Amino acid sequence: MALQDDFLRRWFTHLGEVQQCVPSNDCRGGTLAQFAKRKVADCVPSTAPFPQTFAQQVTERTTLLVSVAQVTAASAFSDFLDAIYPTLSDRVLEVFRACAGPAFADADDFGDKPTATLYPDAASRTALIDRLKADMDTGWLPVAKQDKLRLQLAGAANTVKTSVALVAGL
Repeated sequence: MALQDDFLRRWFTHLGEVQQCVPSNDCRGGTLAQFAKRKVADCVPSTAPFPQTFAQQVTERTTLLVSVAQVTAASAFSDFLDAIYPTLSDRVLEVFRACAGPAFADADDFGDKPTATLYPDAASRTALIDRLKADMDTGWLPVAKQDKLRLQLAGAANTVKTSVALVAGL
Protein backbone atom coordinates (compact mmCIF):
# COMPACT_ATOMS: atom_id res chain seq x y z
CA MET A 1 0.00 0.00 0.00
CA ALA A 2 1.02 3.57 -0.56
CA LEU A 3 2.04 6.27 1.84
CA GLN A 4 -1.51 7.70 1.75
CA ASP A 5 -2.80 4.45 3.19
CA ASP A 6 -0.20 4.50 5.95
CA PHE A 7 -1.19 8.06 6.92
CA LEU A 8 -4.89 7.15 7.03
CA ARG A 9 -4.21 4.04 9.11
CA ARG A 10 -2.04 6.13 11.42
CA TRP A 11 -4.98 8.49 12.10
CA PHE A 12 -6.90 5.53 13.54
CA THR A 13 -3.86 4.27 15.41
CA HIS A 14 -3.52 7.67 17.06
CA LEU A 15 -7.23 7.71 17.92
CA GLY A 16 -6.76 4.36 19.67
CA GLU A 17 -3.75 5.74 21.52
CA VAL A 18 -5.77 8.77 22.62
CA GLN A 19 -8.50 6.42 23.83
CA GLN A 20 -5.97 4.60 26.04
CA CYS A 21 -4.98 7.90 27.69
CA VAL A 22 -8.48 8.78 28.88
CA PRO A 23 -8.63 8.60 32.69
CA SER A 24 -12.16 7.14 32.80
CA ASN A 25 -12.52 3.42 32.09
CA ASP A 26 -16.14 4.08 31.10
CA CYS A 27 -14.90 6.19 28.18
CA ARG A 28 -12.37 3.65 26.96
CA GLY A 29 -14.90 1.00 26.01
CA GLY A 30 -16.61 0.54 22.68
CA THR A 31 -15.44 0.98 19.13
CA LEU A 32 -13.19 3.75 17.90
CA ALA A 33 -16.19 5.28 16.10
CA GLN A 34 -18.08 5.41 19.40
CA PHE A 35 -15.08 6.88 21.16
CA ALA A 36 -14.54 9.50 18.45
CA LYS A 37 -18.07 10.83 19.07
CA ARG A 38 -17.62 11.12 22.81
CA LYS A 39 -17.25 14.56 24.30
CA VAL A 40 -13.81 15.26 25.69
CA ALA A 41 -15.37 17.10 28.66
CA ASP A 42 -17.33 13.96 29.61
CA CYS A 43 -14.16 11.87 29.78
CA VAL A 44 -11.41 14.26 30.85
CA PRO A 45 -12.38 16.41 33.85
CA SER A 46 -11.60 20.08 33.30
CA THR A 47 -10.05 20.55 36.74
CA ALA A 48 -6.31 20.32 37.30
CA PRO A 49 -4.38 18.07 36.92
CA PHE A 50 -6.58 16.07 34.51
CA PRO A 51 -6.18 18.14 31.30
CA GLN A 52 -2.45 18.51 31.86
CA THR A 53 -1.96 14.84 32.62
CA PHE A 54 -4.06 13.79 29.62
CA ALA A 55 -2.13 16.15 27.30
CA GLN A 56 1.18 14.80 28.59
CA GLN A 57 0.10 11.16 28.21
CA VAL A 58 -1.15 11.72 24.66
CA THR A 59 2.13 13.42 23.75
CA GLU A 60 4.14 10.55 25.23
CA ARG A 61 2.04 7.84 23.58
CA THR A 62 1.66 9.43 20.12
CA THR A 63 4.71 11.75 19.97
CA LEU A 64 2.30 14.50 18.87
CA LEU A 65 2.64 17.77 20.75
CA VAL A 66 -0.53 18.43 22.73
CA SER A 67 -1.42 21.49 24.78
CA VAL A 68 -3.96 21.84 27.56
CA ALA A 69 -5.76 24.41 25.40
CA GLN A 70 -6.25 21.77 22.68
CA VAL A 71 -7.67 19.37 25.24
CA THR A 72 -10.14 21.87 26.67
CA ALA A 73 -11.12 23.38 23.30
CA ALA A 74 -12.12 20.15 21.57
CA SER A 75 -15.72 19.05 21.69
CA ALA A 76 -15.39 15.41 20.59
CA PHE A 77 -12.31 13.19 20.50
CA SER A 78 -12.33 13.16 16.69
CA ASP A 79 -12.12 16.98 16.80
CA PHE A 80 -9.30 16.74 19.31
CA LEU A 81 -7.28 14.43 17.09
CA ASP A 82 -7.97 16.62 14.05
CA ALA A 83 -6.53 19.55 16.02
CA ILE A 84 -3.24 17.78 16.77
CA TYR A 85 -2.79 15.68 13.62
CA PRO A 86 -3.76 16.24 9.99
CA THR A 87 -7.52 15.83 9.75
CA LEU A 88 -9.26 12.61 8.89
CA SER A 89 -10.84 14.36 5.90
CA ASP A 90 -7.39 15.28 4.57
CA ARG A 91 -6.19 11.70 4.99
CA VAL A 92 -9.28 10.28 3.25
CA LEU A 93 -8.95 12.83 0.42
CA GLU A 94 -5.41 11.64 -0.27
CA VAL A 95 -6.58 8.03 -0.65
CA PHE A 96 -9.28 9.21 -3.06
CA ARG A 97 -6.59 11.10 -4.98
CA ALA A 98 -4.27 8.07 -5.11
CA CYS A 99 -7.10 5.89 -6.44
CA ALA A 100 -7.91 8.46 -9.14
CA GLY A 101 -4.43 8.08 -10.58
CA PRO A 102 -1.25 10.10 -11.12
CA ALA A 103 -2.93 12.67 -13.38
CA PHE A 104 -4.60 14.11 -10.27
CA ALA A 105 -1.61 14.02 -7.93
CA ASP A 106 -1.18 17.78 -7.91
CA ALA A 107 -4.68 18.97 -8.81
CA ASP A 108 -5.55 21.82 -6.46
CA ASP A 109 -9.23 21.49 -7.29
CA PHE A 110 -9.35 17.73 -6.83
CA GLY A 111 -12.10 17.97 -4.19
CA ASP A 112 -14.35 19.67 -6.73
CA LYS A 113 -13.93 16.98 -9.38
CA PRO A 114 -16.96 14.80 -10.22
CA THR A 115 -16.56 11.31 -8.82
CA ALA A 116 -18.38 9.67 -11.73
CA THR A 117 -15.55 10.64 -14.08
CA LEU A 118 -12.74 9.76 -11.65
CA TYR A 119 -14.21 6.36 -10.73
CA PRO A 120 -16.22 5.60 -13.89
CA ASP A 121 -17.05 1.95 -13.39
CA ALA A 122 -17.98 -0.51 -10.67
CA ALA A 123 -14.43 -1.90 -10.53
CA SER A 124 -12.85 1.49 -9.81
CA ARG A 125 -15.46 2.30 -7.16
CA THR A 126 -15.01 -1.11 -5.53
CA ALA A 127 -11.22 -0.67 -5.54
CA LEU A 128 -11.56 2.68 -3.74
CA ILE A 129 -13.97 1.31 -1.16
CA ASP A 130 -11.83 -1.78 -0.57
CA ARG A 131 -8.80 0.41 -0.05
CA LEU A 132 -10.66 2.62 2.43
CA LYS A 133 -11.94 -0.45 4.29
CA ALA A 134 -8.38 -1.77 4.57
CA ASP A 135 -7.14 1.55 5.95
CA MET A 136 -9.93 2.51 8.33
CA ASP A 137 -11.26 1.14 11.59
CA THR A 138 -13.98 -1.43 10.87
CA GLY A 139 -16.69 0.53 12.69
CA TRP A 140 -16.09 3.63 10.59
CA LEU A 141 -17.16 2.28 7.22
CA PRO A 142 -20.03 -0.17 7.83
CA VAL A 143 -21.78 -1.90 4.93
CA ALA A 144 -24.64 0.63 4.80
CA LYS A 145 -22.16 3.49 4.49
CA GLN A 146 -20.21 1.59 1.83
CA ASP A 147 -23.42 1.12 -0.16
CA LYS A 148 -24.27 4.81 0.13
CA LEU A 149 -20.74 5.73 -0.96
CA ARG A 150 -20.92 3.37 -3.94
CA LEU A 151 -24.12 5.07 -5.15
CA GLN A 152 -22.72 8.51 -4.44
CA LEU A 153 -19.54 7.84 -6.41
CA ALA A 154 -21.60 6.95 -9.48
CA GLY A 155 -23.70 10.11 -9.28
CA ALA A 156 -23.03 12.60 -12.08
CA ALA A 157 -23.41 15.64 -9.82
CA ASN A 158 -21.39 14.26 -6.91
CA THR A 159 -17.96 15.69 -6.08
CA VAL A 160 -14.97 14.18 -4.32
CA LYS A 161 -15.36 16.46 -1.30
CA THR A 162 -18.96 15.29 -0.79
CA SER A 163 -17.83 11.66 -0.74
CA VAL A 164 -14.86 12.45 1.49
CA ALA A 165 -17.26 14.10 3.96
CA LEU A 166 -19.41 10.96 3.95
CA VAL A 167 -16.44 8.67 4.57
CA ALA A 168 -14.82 10.86 7.23
CA GLY A 169 -18.09 11.64 9.02
CA LEU A 170 -19.44 9.70 11.92
